[in-house]
Amino acid sequence: MLADLQTYSLADFLPFSREVYLRLLERIHEAIFPWQAAALMAGMLVILCCWHQKQRPALILLAGAWMSVGIIFHIGFFSELVWAAREFAYAFFVQAGLLLILAIRTPATGTAGGLSFFTGWLLLVFSVVAFPLLSLLQTQRLLQSELFSVMPDPTVIATAGVFCIFRHKNPLLFFIPLLWGLVSSALAKALGHFSGFSVVLALALILMAGLLDTIKAMIKTRY
Repeated sequence: MLADLQTYSLADFLPFSREVYLRLLERIHEAIFPWQAAALMAGMLVILCCWHQKQRPALILLAGAWMSVGIIFHIGFFSELVWAAREFAYAFFVQAGLLLILAIRTPATGTAGGLSFFTGWLLLVFSVVAFPLLSLLQTQRLLQSELFSVMPDPTVIATAGVFCIFRHKNPLLFFIPLLWGLVSSALAKALGHFSGFSVVLALALILMAGLLDTIKAMIKTRY
């Protein structure tokens, strides 16, 4: 029995194939057209807010993006393939609520610096600008690209980037992004689709940058 189980891969336990998933992305684009322009504009507004260190509007925009992904991606389409998609949607709604609470409780503006700051900017620009292009390079189809505030992976990475830029380190804020990163990585491994691995890689970069900043601060304090 155990020997038989070892012959299976994760993909064998999924109720859908890579082709079905990519077709799902196409259907989302077809359904929301022409709101892709609004999604891209939302991402650019988040970048603009961070550039001017306006963290409150940036967090509010991120909350809207998490709500949008929960409704459009998880409930609207992913629920057709995965029974737990609605639970994922509820988790995304909870994250949206946490972002709104954070927006209310933090100053309207903020400052940051160090390696975490630059890592945050790298992740934010990657998620909004480069992520759809990388999807396009992998699939060679524009309708299979993944956009911030429409698909979960770029939205999670953008959020992690903003947390880095403004130095929000509360573990509660990272719990749902990490949870989705693990789910998305499992899907990526099973389907041969790169995007899920990028979420975990982004969170690992944040952890590494934060650790290096902490070590640097300790050395500076000591000497």
